[in-house]
Amino acid sequence: MKTIALVSFLSLAALGIARGDEEPRRVTRQISIDAEEMDLAELLARISKQTGKTILLDPDVSATVSLTLRDVSWRIALDLIAERTRCKIRRHGETLLLYRPADLIDIELYDANVRTVLLLLARYADKSIVIGPKVQGTITLSLRGVSAIRALSAVAKTAGDYLVLPERRGSWQVAAGKDAPEKPVTEPPGEEVLYEGTFVRFAEGRLELLVPSQVKGRAPRTRRFVLSADAKLRALQTKVLAKLKAGAKLHVGARRIEGRLVVTHLVGPSR
Repeated sequence: MKTIALVSFLSLAALGIARGDEEPRRVTRQISIDAEEMDLAELLARISKQTGKTILLDPDVSATVSLTLRDVSWRIALDLIAERTRCKIRRHGETLLLYRPADLIDIELYDANVRTVLLLLARYADKSIVIGPKVQGTITLSLRGVSAIRALSAVAKTAGDYLVLPERRGSWQVAAGKDAPEKPVTEPPGEEVLYEGTFVRFAEGRLELLVPSQVKGRAPRTRRFVLSADAKLRALQTKVLAKLKAGAKLHVGARRIEGRLVVTHLVGPSR
């Protein structure tokens, strides 16, 4: 996500938030909200007008809100709105900015190999990772709108008593805890390959991904994948792909089976 700098009050309208009257206003601590599929920018403008607070919205964020509240703290209301729209709140002096972190992802897994998933998450977050030899097994997991590091921790904890440790230069280390049981590695036949690129389209159970070439000067290549034959896994994969827009960052784990690349794991953005 690009950095949003604070601007003069003359340009607040361009950020999608109305400042309201220029006269000083009394700050209201309790507010009521009755919103039905209301544009987030409009809702924040109303709260700003009621409270006398300057509340800005990152122009990259677009959302609607349905919410009914009666006589609650304006800050509690704002926190709830941020949670429902997957936003964070950043304070700049007396100004509040709602923004959506760039690394939020949705991850849908069904009997996925834990080591492959950890590698996918590290690639998504653009970090290197060292995975201990005792980190083994498979997991089933569904997470919505979480950061890559939180997803990584959830995968490690779900798969076993594994620890996620920060390393120098921004890398991660995943190791077994003191009482972590050793689990046998259970991988389907066929070598799994990890792909990272930009989403092109998804139609009729087929995924197209534009993957950068590993050869300098060579153009990116469109890779075509089919979804898993397993009904449960295919349903989870479809949920992630159905809401993606062209150009979204996507990481795909796949195996070549009978000449086709079959998707095993997906890690995609939440918006």
